[in-house]
Amino acid sequence: MADANFKRLFQKLVKHPFEAASLFIALGVFRLLPIDVSSNIGGWLGRTVGPRLSTSNRARRNLRLAFPEISSAEIERIVLGVWDNLGRVLFEYPHLDQITARESGRVELVGAEHVYAGAASERSAILAAGHLANWEVMAFVAAQHDVDLTIIVREPNNPYVQPAVDKLRGMSGGQRISKGTDGARQALQLLKRGGVLGILFDQKMSDGIPVSFSVIRP
Repeated sequence: MADANFKRLFQKLVKHPFEAASLFIALGVFRLLPIDVSSNIGGWLGRTVGPRLSTSNRARRNLRLAFPEISSAEIERIVLGVWDNLGRVLFEYPHLDQITARESGRVELVGAEHVYAGAASERSAILAAGHLANWEVMAFVAAQHDVDLTIIVREPNNPYVQPAVDKLRGMSGGQRISKGTDGARQALQLLKRGGVLGILFDQKMSDGIPVSFSVIRP
């Protein structure tokens, strides 16, 4: 109990403020750099540091369970790509408004007529996106096309980081719903009112009953 209390106090007084201060400085510095330079540095940091972290071992175990036929080299290639993407996403945050600007030519919207039709109707709609590349782009593009989008988001573990994340995400406009039981209720109410909900495919709720799955291979 004492160890748990000490850990929480350490996080509150030391770890979280240090992480937040480092993030604020990094975001300010990388805002001054060109988009591609910022993204490339983030990718390099992700590839250099990420695979060495203990959390990468979980990714390796999961990949072996899901794809027992692939080689260790292929697993390492996937893990490296994951960290490259995460690093780029982080250091592209300060440039999201520039990346998604119409004149930038960096984002292509295919099937815009379906978005327009859904936004013009009074029926509810769900826009789902893959949790890959820079997933934050969806909200910015929706706002450009006058879609009043409400997105389900996962709040940062570090509460001191929240204001910066809110500010960067807020540049796109729209509303946010925090993931969780209350957020699920808000999402249902939104859809009942005919709103447009944005979600990522792999978002989940951690409560509910446990379910076992079996993998059947031919």
